[in-house]
Amino acid sequence: MFVLENKTYFDSPQRSTLQEIELRSNKISKNPIIIQLLDSFPDLALILDCNREIVAFNKNAEELLCHNENGEIIGQRLGEALQCIHADEMSGGCGTSIFCANCGAGKSSKKHITEV
Repeated sequence: MFVLENKTYFDSPQRSTLQEIELRSNKISKNPIIIQLLDSFPDLALILDCNREIVAFNKNAEELLCHNENGEIIGQRLGEALQCIHADEMSGGCGTSIFCANCGAGKSSKKHITEV
């Protein structure tokens, strides 16, 4: 995908509203089975919404990624949470720069996103 008018070289710049993110995150956090499943992963585990934004994560992800000012990664895209050097190059954020087409995380999330 190469669409400059939408400010992207790779994936959609569209973002969920804060209300949509909070609704999805709250829905997941109230399900103890999903929380237990996430925390059973030995490595980083995330649940992304249809716009590739983090709506849930396990304890390992929290330890690795919650290093920003408010310690919160809900609503961020993976590159933003990982502080990727290309995450802020385009106004659409992570997934929209010319470098994102070569990113393993970008390729993976583009193929596997389904609505939460």
